[in-house]
Amino acid sequence: MKIVSYSILTLILLSGITLPQPKNISALNDIRVSGKVLDAATKHTIEYANIVLLSPKDSSLITGGVTDNKGNFNLALAKPGSYIFEARFIGYDTDSREIQIKPGNTNLDLGEILIHPSAINLSDVVVEGQRSPVTYQIDKKVIDPSQLLTVISGNAADVLANVPSVQVDVEGNVSLRGSQNFTVLIDGRPSVLDPQDALQQIAATSIDRIEIITNPSAKYDAEGTAGIINIIMKKNTGQGLNGLVNANAGMYDTYGGNFLVNYQDGYKANVGFDYNQRYYPADLTQNSIYYLDNNTSTIDAIGNFKRGRISYEGRAGIEFSLGTNDILSFGGRAGKRDGGMTANKNFSQFSTQDPVEINYLGKTDRSRSGNYYELNSNYTHNFTTEGHQLYGELFFSNQNSD
Repeated sequence: MKIVSYSILTLILLSGITLPQPKNISALNDIRVSGKVLDAATKHTIEYANIVLLSPKDSSLITGGVTDNKGNFNLALAKPGSYIFEARFIGYDTDSREIQIKPGNTNLDLGEILIHPSAINLSDVVVEGQRSPVTYQIDKKVIDPSQLLTVISGNAADVLANVPSVQVDVEGNVSLRGSQNFTVLIDGRPSVLDPQDALQQIAATSIDRIEIITNPSAKYDAEGTAGIINIIMKKNTGQGLNGLVNANAGMYDTYGGNFLVNYQDGYKANVGFDYNQRYYPADLTQNSIYYLDNNTSTIDAIGNFKRGRISYEGRAGIEFSLGTNDILSFGGRAGKRDGGMTANKNFSQFSTQDPVEINYLGKTDRSRSGNYYELNSNYTHNFTTEGHQLYGELFFSNQNSD
C-alpha cells in the first residue's frame, strides 16, 4: 500500500515539472499606439479628445481613452492586427483611419492628428426679436399697445392696467402714482374730456403709443400733480391711399371697432372713426351694522350689477408742407358717450329690539351721457439746428354732459 502511494506522489511531482508555465499577463499589453491631437486651423492642442480603436469587422470597441492637457494619448493593445483609429471631439469632424500593427512592432506612433472644426452651410439666418411693450426714457415711460395682445380689444385704461406705477380699479378708474389728479393729452394737446372719460373712450387699436410723463418739462402746463398721460394716435404711414380696419367682440355685450384712412401725396390727410361698447357684470354682497343706544340693526344685501359705456368718436386732419422747414396742419374730433350702472339687491333687515326679519328689493339706475368736439390748427417751423423749432397752436373745444 505504501509503494502505491509513493508512485502516485512521484507522478504528481513529475507532472508539475513538465506542465508549461503561463505567460506574464503584463506582456499582453506591451503594444502601444500613441500620438497627439491638434486643431487643424490654429495648431493648438486639444485636451480631452476621445480616442478609440475599433474592430474592422463589426466596429466594436477594442479600447479607448482621452488626450491629456497637452493633447497626447497612449493606448495599450493586447495583440497586433488591423484596427480602425478614430479621434473625436465636440464641434470637430471625426478623424478616422485604418492602422496596421505588425508582429514585433511594439510602439506605433501616429504623430500629429489634425482635426478640423465642423462647418455647416446655411442658406439664411433670420434673427427675430420682440420689443418690450414698456420702454423707459429719461423723462417718461412709453407703452406700445400693439405688444399687449390681451388688451388690444379694450381701451386706453385697459392698456395702462399693465404698466408699473399705474393702477386701475374694478370700475376702470385710473390712478397715476396713487393719485387721480393727472392730465391727459391727446397728440400733445389737452383733452376736452375728463381724464377718466378720455382714457375709457379711446380704443386701444387707435393708439400708436402712450407716454407717461411723471416729470414734465416747461413745454407742458404745470397742472396735474401726479404727471401727464400723453396718448399718441395712429397717423399717416405711407404714400398714396392706405388704411386699416379693426373689429372685436366679447362676452357680456362687448363690441368694438374702428377704421383709419390715410392719404399722402404732397399733403397728408386722415379720417378715422371709433366705436366702443363695454359692459362689465358682477355679483355683490353687502353687510351693514348700525348701533344706536342699546339697539343693533343689521342690513344684509346680495345682488348683482352691470356697468358699462358706449362711445363714438370721429376725427380728421390735414397737413400741408409750406416749404422745407414749415408745416401747417388742421384737425378736429367729435364724439358722444353714454354710460351708466344698474344694480339689483335683495335686502334682509332685523334688529335686537325687533328680531323679525324684513325682506325687500332695491334697484339702482345711474346714467351719464354727453357730446364733445374740438378743433385745432398748428404751425411748425424747424430751424437748421437739430431739435430747434418754433411752434404755434390754436385750440378750441366744447363739451356738455347730462
